[in-house]
This record gives sequence, structure tokens and C-alpha cells, in this order.
Amino acid sequence: MYKFSHDIKFYFSNDEKAYDSTSGQVKKDIIELTTENYKPLIKETYTWYDTDEDGISDAWKLADSDATYTPSGASQNIVLRGRSSKAKDMELRFISNFGILQNGETTISGSSNYAQGDFISPVEIPIKVDPVSASTGKAVVRTNSGKLTTFPSEIQIPVSQIGESVTGGANGNIAYVKWDIGSSSYKTYQGNATTTSFEVGAYSNEGHIDLLSNSSIKISDFDTLTNRWQGFRHQDKLEVIYKNVREVLDIPLQFEVVDPYKYNDGFADPAKVVVSPLDSDYDGFPDNPSLFDDFVSSDDFVFFETKVDLDGYSYEKPAKFKILDLQSEDVLSVNFGLETIAPGSNPDNTTKFSDFDLIYVKSLDVATKYLKNTVGKLIHKLVFPRDELPKVYELINDLTSPLLVVLSQNNAYNVKPGRSFTQNTLDLTPRNCSFKWQHYAPSEVRIDPSISNIVEMFVITKTFYNNMIEYKNKVVSVLPEHPTSDELSQELSSLDNYKSLSDQMVFTSGKFKLLFGSDAGEEVQAQIKVVKLPNTTTSDTEIRSAVLELIDQYFSISNWDFGETFYFSELSAFIHQELGGQVATVVIVPSKAQSNFGDLYQVRCEPDEFFMSTATVDNIEVVKSLTSINLKQSTAPTEDTTSTTATSSSSGSSSSSGSSSNGSSGSSY
Repeated sequence: MYKFSHDIKFYFSNDEKAYDSTSGQVKKDIIELTTENYKPLIKETYTWYDTDEDGISDAWKLADSDATYTPSGASQNIVLRGRSSKAKDMELRFISNFGILQNGETTISGSSNYAQGDFISPVEIPIKVDPVSASTGKAVVRTNSGKLTTFPSEIQIPVSQIGESVTGGANGNIAYVKWDIGSSSYKTYQGNATTTSFEVGAYSNEGHIDLLSNSSIKISDFDTLTNRWQGFRHQDKLEVIYKNVREVLDIPLQFEVVDPYKYNDGFADPAKVVVSPLDSDYDGFPDNPSLFDDFVSSDDFVFFETKVDLDGYSYEKPAKFKILDLQSEDVLSVNFGLETIAPGSNPDNTTKFSDFDLIYVKSLDVATKYLKNTVGKLIHKLVFPRDELPKVYELINDLTSPLLVVLSQNNAYNVKPGRSFTQNTLDLTPRNCSFKWQHYAPSEVRIDPSISNIVEMFVITKTFYNNMIEYKNKVVSVLPEHPTSDELSQELSSLDNYKSLSDQMVFTSGKFKLLFGSDAGEEVQAQIKVVKLPNTTTSDTEIRSAVLELIDQYFSISNWDFGETFYFSELSAFIHQELGGQVATVVIVPSKAQSNFGDLYQVRCEPDEFFMSTATVDNIEVVKSLTSINLKQSTAPTEDTTSTTATSSSSGSSSSSGSSSNGSSGSSY
């Protein structure tokens, strides 16, 4: 989905199509992310490669260029993309089986002659990057060096991350294989959570992989070449991730607009559209199925807040905050006395509580452990735990103890995977997302640009209205077509006698927003649930028929004007007024699986629409009482219908026939 962040609207309707006169195919509206935008991230993949073909790997080989980098001692000697590459904008991912055998010592071979299936599946281990020291458990990229120098001396692998069992045998030992330089052979080691690992058959030789309390595996001397990797039936890989890169897209990314974006009450938000990767040759398959991933990385998220307009209608809009990003930290250093917070990996890098609105952490457990407090601090700070997507929490006072500050979900905010203009107001180099909207307007709604005044009139003709009534009453089964602008211009041509020479009259047929019935939009299909008064003698069938008749009266076209909002409380009051001696309660429950009770208590139509109920007696149900089940009450988050996902910003221009609009203030996700 693509959304503007400012009050700019997409005028898109599937009912209005422009056709190519040559091919006869529909001209598609296209949103193009231009080459002014930066790439989301850059990933370079290196493999541990055997350069001299002696069966033992000895260098890192870059997949894109075949360049090789040979480590010397603890230094990896990998040349990065540029001297400007900073540790804070980088991450490493090491992928290996580390020579660890499945089922531990159960599978030990005396000859150390193992097959590929004897080892665990490769595990991906993230490694943080530090500009100074590997002693923090991070790799080192020194400022302005342009080189990856050392790996951390030790890494740990959670046992839960390994798909196979790593222990076995009488003692529940782990086992692994290591290349021994002295004997030029592979040797096997074993050990468990209470002992250090040793070479099988030579227990004076200590190993470098140990099981810690059956929960994680520690690999020591990870920065020592001989102890780290030699293949073990799997070519190890190193991925270098560059985040916050300043490299622009190689080519524009084109999405086609497929639908207006609708909320759960059926309202189409004109500031949002649903998009999908462009299918330029109309073969039913996108030209580039991974288009979304070419613009949005797994670390990109968009923060939304719920706004309420003057009519009381709620909608979502991208939000801006002073964001403190500590998502990579397992430990936070919080000083409630000094009111500062810092990453556990660098406690000296402190931030004052007053300098951020929202803190971004790895998990809810981290947030609970380090941010919850009993001294009344961090009140009203927002917290986004990444593992709780799409939820946002707020630190608030506990009702029972004013100084106890706890986490509570704040439903006014949510987070979606996607990409946006820079939402962090603390960022000194904010980014926009530039786009171009190519819009094709049908010829019947194009405007003569030489005219000074344009008078647009929405019209419901009597013929069209009568046809809709016949459809509603099942006299005809096909939904009637509304008259075109040309047909209306001919029918109402006499009105041209009353306009000024500088005016142009534009006639647009009004439409009907169908409600409740099976032919209504999925978002506004509903069941009306009625609870009878206990002493009434009226049958369920009579109640259902009477309620249906009152609904039809309520939605009579004489009671409405274009673009009005439907409030169920008014309909309910009308039904109670007419059936007060028979009905105790009337509620409306959405039929859509993802909707919740209350979503249809307010429904807004477009400026050119009237409401029309197509409910039948099947949409009215008499129940004995209201329960959480028949009301569809749920605490589960509502799912949004999305196609592609990202967020952006822009600035623009447009024309009406094959218009193209450039921008820098939107969002897609």
C-alpha cells in the first residue's frame, strides 16, 4: 500500500478506466519510485574459498566480483565498499555448521570420515560491529579504515536456533570436527555442559566449542583462523550488511495501482492506494515479484498514529518522533537517578530521558526488564518491541501505585513493515521518498484547461434510481450501470443555457454504496442482531420482517444527501422508537472475518455516493442475549489488506489525461 503523508489525494477508481486505442488494453496508473531514492541496504556475500585447490579453504571470496581476501592472523583483510563505511551502519551475518555433529557423540566416527548429513544445518549468526575493540563481542571496522579487521574472539549460538539435536550418547555430549594443522587431518571433539570439550582419544587436547547449560553453544577463539572454519561439507559464508547507505537506486521501481485503500467500515481513504509490482505485458505475472524487497529491508518499519477528523472519523497517518534506536541491544544501561539510558554494549553513550519520545528495543522482555520502574520515571514514553510487531506500548503509572511505571499497549499507534520518509526527528540527515504518479483519466472526465470556472454536478437520474430499486428488490439480478458523463451532458444540456461563457459544466453520475447485504462490499456486509423483550408475543419472523422494513425506510433516498455519514446509533434509535414494545436491543456486527464489533457503527460514503441497504431477512438475526461470541469481540489486532508495503515522501506536478505527479511526502507498506 502507498500513502501520502500530507493532505494530497490519489483520485483513483476502478469504475473509471482509460483504454489504449491501439491495443485496447486498460492504461494502468503507475507509481514509480525514482532513482533519487536510496537503496534500502546493500548486502555483500563472501564464501570461504579454497584458492589453491588443496581441499582446505583459505580466503574470503566476494560473490559479486570474485575478488579474494586472505586473512593474516586475526585480521580478515576484507576491503569494504568505501572508507566512509561506519561500524554503526554495518552488521555481519556468519553462516556455518561450525563442524557440529547431529545427535552429539552418538555419531562420532573414529576415522573422522563424515558425510554432509552428519552435520547440523548451517546456522546464521548475527555479529555486531564496533569501531574500536573486538572485546565487546563484536567485529571491528575502524573509522575511515575501509576494512573489516577482526572478528570477535567469542560467539554464542542459542541451541534453540539449531534445527537438529546436538547432544547424544550415554553422557549427553556434544561433538564436533576441527581441522588440525599439525597432523593435516580432521579430528573429533566432545564435551557437555559440565566439562570443557576435548579431543576424542586424546583428552589432553582441549577444544574450542563448549555447551553452556544446555541452552547455548560457545565458540572460543573465533578470531583464530585454524579454529574457525574449514568447510566441513558446507562452504561457510559471511554476509556484510551496509545499512543507511547513500547509494541511489539503479533503476526506477514501478508499482501499478490496483485499488483504493479501504478501512474496515468500507471507507476508501483517498490518501492511500493499494499497489502491486507492475505487470507491463499483461501476462498475469509481475515483471519483478521481489520489487517490494528491492526497496524495503527487513529492518524498515513505518510508525502510524490514529487521527480523528472534525466529523469524528478515525484514520491512520505516518507519525514523527524523537526515536532512540536500541533494537540490537540485549542489555540496556538505565540510570533513573541521572535520567539517562545507554546501550549495554557501550554504557558511555548515554541519552537523556528528555531527548526521546519513543524507544525501539529488541523484545518486550528487554523493555519490561530495563524500562519498567518503581521511581515514577519514563512516564508516557512510547516503546516499540520489535518482537511485538505491530504493537506499540506506553510507559504509564500503575493505578494502584503512582510511582510504579508499567508497560501498557497504546492502540493509538501501530507499526507496519515498510519504508518511509525519515520519521526520526533526531536524524541529522533525513531522507525523503521521491515518487512519480502516472495517472490516466478517462476522456469523459477530462477538463478543458482554458475554462476559468468548472462546475461539477453529481446527479442521480430517476431512471438509474428506479433500476437500483429493481435490483435491490431482486427484480433484476445484474447491478445496473450508472449513466456516463456524456449521457448526462446530453440529457441535461438545457442547463448550459444558465452558465456563464467562462464556465464548464461537468456532470458526474452519483453512485450507491450498498450496505449489509451479500452484494455489498466485504467491509460493510453485516448481521443485525436483535434481542426481543422477554414479554413480547411477536414471533421472530415478524420481528425480522419489521426490522427489515424499518431499515429500508431509514435509507430512503429522500432522507439522505450525497456524501453523508451513517451512524448506527441513529438507525438503532429509529428501530427502538417504532418497535419499543417488542425489541430490547439492536446491534450491528460486521461479517468480515478481520473486522471487530463496533467497526460499522459509523460508515462514511464518498462525496458522489448515497447509501442503499440491500439487507434481506437473512441479514437480521433474533438472539436470546448478546455474548462476546455473537458480537465478535476480540483483542486480536485487525489485519490490513496490503499488497506491497513501504512508506515515503515527495513533491509534485500533474496533468489530467496521462498525468504524471512527482512527490516526496507519502508512505507505502
